Amino acid sequence: MLVDTFDVVVIVLDPSVSAVRNAKRLYERIENLQLTLSKRTRVITVANYHRPENAFVLQSADLKKYVGADIDLEVAYCKNLSHIIIDGKRAHKHDRNISRSMDALMKLINGQPLESKGWTNWLKRANNK
Repeated sequence: MLVDTFDVVVIVLDPSVSAVRNAKRLYERIENLQLTLSKRTRVITVANYHRPENAFVLQSADLKKYVGADIDLEVAYCKNLSHIIIDGKRAHKHDRNISRSMDALMKLINGQPLESKGWTNWLKRANNK
């Protein structure tokens, strides 16, 4: 299975009930295999909003509770994504939010810390200078 071969496993789910059930089942299987094999595999959980957030029954706050794991990254809905893909363009080059999400996913896979956004991060950097 995945635990034998890989150091990092990324579980991608949408906030639908069936996807959350499947993700929880997969996450539990990986955790159980890690215990029996005595091997530690990092599991990254990604919530992909491929429709507007209000189209889903489960809200962002509910995902952690029902999956049983932290949601490491949430990929926000992009209204223009289908047009970008149909035009043959690369989404990460044409949409800032998709680009940020892909950068964050790469950092998580490589084990790098995610930078917090906003004023607190700016103030920390300003105080360190």
